[in-house]
Amino acid sequence: MLHLFHKTYVCPIFMLDNSKKRVIVTKDYIDTDTKLNPIKHTVSDFDSLIGADGIYKNWHTFLISLDNEEKFRIYVDIDAFNKFFVYWIKTLFPNISTNLAYKCYNCSIQRLKIHFTQAMLNNSYVDYRKFDVLNLKLLTKTEFYNFFPKQIPWENNEDRKQWVKNHLEKISIEWHLANYFTDRSHLKYFKEKYLYVLTKALSIEVHEWYEYIVKYFMKPNVKKELGIDINWDDEDWRYKFKTHPSMGWMFDDDLKYITKNMIYFKAHIREALDVGKLLKSFWFKDIKVDDKVRILDKDYFESDHANFTFNTLETLIINQDNLSDDYINNIIDKDIGRESVSIIFDLLNHVLKWNPILVQLIYELHYTNNPQLKELTIDYA
Repeated sequence: MLHLFHKTYVCPIFMLDNSKKRVIVTKDYIDTDTKLNPIKHTVSDFDSLIGADGIYKNWHTFLISLDNEEKFRIYVDIDAFNKFFVYWIKTLFPNISTNLAYKCYNCSIQRLKIHFTQAMLNNSYVDYRKFDVLNLKLLTKTEFYNFFPKQIPWENNEDRKQWVKNHLEKISIEWHLANYFTDRSHLKYFKEKYLYVLTKALSIEVHEWYEYIVKYFMKPNVKKELGIDINWDDEDWRYKFKTHPSMGWMFDDDLKYITKNMIYFKAHIREALDVGKLLKSFWFKDIKVDDKVRILDKDYFESDHANFTFNTLETLIINQDNLSDDYINNIIDKDIGRESVSIIFDLLNHVLKWNPILVQLIYELHYTNNPQLKELTIDYA
C-alpha cells in the first residue's frame, strides 16, 4: 500500500474495495463497477493509463486529475505498483540513490506480505483473493537496480517542484519525519498531521485499557475499584457504565468509536487519563496480595506503550493550550530509542495507511548519522 498524498492510495488489486472511487490497473480485468462509487478508469497496464498512448499524457497530468478526489484508490497489479512506486519516490526525491530507493521499496511491499492478515480483514476482502498476497512477485534487488534508473516521471523542473510545494502538507508523515531530521524547521509543514497521528496512537492504547476493564468488570474487586454496582440480574449494565465519571464518555448514545473520532477523543482526554489511573490503581493501590485485581500483567504500566501513553496524556492536558514546537520536538525525541521502533507507529502497526517499518528505517538512518538520510529531503525549493 503506497500513500501518494491526501487520501489517495495505490493498493494491490487483491485489496479491492468496491465502496471506493477507484482506478483499476491490471492485466486481469475485474468488473466491479457500482453506482455508488463507479470506476473512474480500467486499463490493462500502467502505460495505458499514463504515457503517450495513455489516458493521461504524462505523470503530472495524472496527479493533477487526483486533486479533487476524496478517499481515492488506485488498485494495481504488481507491475503497475512497481512503476507507481518509482514515479512517486522520484517525484519527491529526484536525486535519491537506487540503493536507498530499493530499501524504501522493500519497506513498502515486503510489509504488505508480512501484514497480509490485516488486508484480509478489509470489509470487501473475499475468499478467492486471500492467497494473492503470497503470489506477489516482487522485484529482486538486481531487477530493481536495472528498472529504477530507466523510469523518468518528469524532468526535474519547476513544474515538479511547484506541484510538490502545493501538496507538501498532504504528503505522508513518514517522508516528513525524514525531512525533519535534517531540518527541524520542517516541523511547520506537518505539525498538525503529527498531532493527529499521535492522538490516534494514544486512542488505540486507551481503547486497550477500556477492553481490559469491560472484560473483567464483573470480578468483585474490579467492581469495587470502579465503584460500579452491577449484579448478574440487573437489566441495563451499559447505563451504569454510561454514568461512570471516568468511563461514561466511552458509552455515548451516538456510539462514537474512540479510535476513529479524534475530535471526540481529544474532547475527553482528561477522562482518558482517568481510565489509565483506574488501571494503575488496580496494581498500585495498597491492598493485600491475595486481594489484588488480576486483570493485567504486574509490570503493564512499565511497558513502553502504556507508560508513553499515560505520560503523554498527562503532558497533553498540561500543554493543550500551548502545543509549541518545542513540545512536539520533545515528543519525537522521546518516541524512539536507538535500538527500538517508534512507540507511536508501533501502536499504529495495524493501520495500513502508515508504515512503521519505513519509519524504523528513517530513524535508523538518523541515529547512525547515515548520510543517505539527506536523500530523503523533500525537494520543492
